[in-house]
Amino acid sequence: MRYQPAYIYPGAQKIASQPVRQEPRWRFELPKLLSADQNRMVKGLRFLLVIFGMLFFIVGISHYFTAQQAQTWGQTNVTITKAEVVRMKYNDSVPLFTAKIEYQYVVE
Repeated sequence: MRYQPAYIYPGAQKIASQPVRQEPRWRFELPKLLSADQNRMVKGLRFLLVIFGMLFFIVGISHYFTAQQAQTWGQTNVTITKAEVVRMKYNDSVPLFTAKIEYQYVVE
């Protein structure tokens, strides 16, 4: 019968003075499917994303300037004469609730 220690105490075995270096087994590379050189669909997708980005930017700028212009509008007092909630039902959808408000105002 052979004796095998269940635990090796630190310092019981000598450690090599120089650590062993191992090269990594993997490297990060872009998949060939996403390479713009290989796939025309990637180029088309990039083009569409740029176009949509420009459209969103233009719409955002137009909304910004509309809001800035609305801040310069004059204010007036309003008297609400009638306010009710109206249920609008379309043929194939759930009912939609909206407000129906009647008001009066005097300018100058």
